[in-house]
Amino acid sequence: MTESGTRPSRIRILLLQVGSVLLAVVLLLAALRGVDYDELRSALAGARYILVVPLVAAAMLSHLIRAWRWNILIDSAGHEGGRRPMLLESFGALMVGYMINYVLPRLGEVARAGVLSRRTGISFSRLIGTVAAERVLDVATLAAALVVVGVMLRSQLSDLLSRIMGTSLSLWSFAAGVAVLGLVLWGLIVLARRGISGTSRLARFVQTFLQGLASLVKIKRKLLVALHTAAIWLCYWVMAYLPLEMLGLTRSYGVGLREAWSIMNIGAVG
Repeated sequence: MTESGTRPSRIRILLLQVGSVLLAVVLLLAALRGVDYDELRSALAGARYILVVPLVAAAMLSHLIRAWRWNILIDSAGHEGGRRPMLLESFGALMVGYMINYVLPRLGEVARAGVLSRRTGISFSRLIGTVAAERVLDVATLAAALVVVGVMLRSQLSDLLSRIMGTSLSLWSFAAGVAVLGLVLWGLIVLARRGISGTSRLARFVQTFLQGLASLVKIKRKLLVALHTAAIWLCYWVMAYLPLEMLGLTRSYGVGLREAWSIMNIGAVG
């Protein structure tokens, strides 16, 4: 590539980086609106920043395990038209997706499938199907984790439910989202069964998407997927607990692993 061809690309990358930093600053200022900065400085001054190291390590480990689990789902769906992705390729695509999610939530799921499709030659729709399968697995795991939260917080459960039910708009939005997703999946299945006559490209997309989604029920290494899922959530639990320890909340307010588990899962619902 010529020098003149690389220069615009470098300018675009620089503008994207600067724009991302500016956006982060604006969002941080919005998040800190109304905060007592003296109390904030006091809390940050007494923080144990050495715990940032295991916090980052737990985050990166969770992403690596998620990429490994994604590869297992991709293996179950098949690599027709492409090749099996290497772990680092899936990990890289996953990290690109997370980066995009910070700017445009959930669009990162589409982006990571696109990145991996370009690298391996596996159809984009098949990979999107595996991402959907992964999300189904995560929602099922979250539901089980919330049952555990209910047992842990059984004495405060009535107050907690009343607070959640008070946010009726959020609950209705969540219910509407689940309903729309269900209708979309049902429509895709109906179209696939009817063959979608006259629209071969759409038929191929739906077919490969459903093959990717079906990876969840065709998994040959179910125990390994279960272990990966448990390891991911264990990392998330550590990530929820370490900030409490870092800011001294475990000592000052007596919160610990139980509270970290509850905060993590209730926050995941949001």
